[in-house]
Amino acid sequence: ELVQSIGWKLVTGNAPFCPQTRPAIGLLLQDVAAFSSADDVRQAMNLSGDIAVQARAAGSPVDQAGLPIFAEVLSIDGQQMRDLPPAGKEAWQRLVGLHRQLDQALAAKGQVEITWRSAQSAPITSTLTGKPACASSFEVIAGSRRASANGARVAIGSDFAGFAYPEPLLAAAVAHELAHNLLGHPAWLDEN
Repeated sequence: ELVQSIGWKLVTGNAPFCPQTRPAIGLLLQDVAAFSSADDVRQAMNLSGDIAVQARAAGSPVDQAGLPIFAEVLSIDGQQMRDLPPAGKEAWQRLVGLHRQLDQALAAKGQVEITWRSAQSAPITSTLTGKPACASSFEVIAGSRRASANGARVAIGSDFAGFAYPEPLLAAAVAHELAHNLLGHPAWLDEN
């Protein structure tokens, strides 16, 4: 959540200066099927399905709508999560597809409807309106000591030394990686 919240402040606060913007809601999803013991994770998180909120950015539309961490996502714009194809060996691809679906819905309509529930409570449907943001997402990568950018995403390793520093220094590292995305450095490096 700290990385999501820092990233949210950077991409929304700097949207007027970014060459590419998109509507964003500050949501990072999690696919429980990616865990080796998915049934144990489902039980620990009180989930009946596979898709949950992994992180939400403070002050974002997701935060303001009240979606808590580990809330189970039941549907996105009417697509039932229980009807998703099985995750398979490359479970991360299903999650990338869901984030792409969110981005496409926000780009097309400026909002997305998410039905969710927390700890086996009654389902809640929230219509989330995107806020203009620089085109980049943020993730924490387990077991990595690196911070990197690939043109579309900033990845901060869970073992990155910055987590030992105060939030302003971690924010500087996240901003540094975001600048690589915004300035097109990964594409330039590939070409040159």
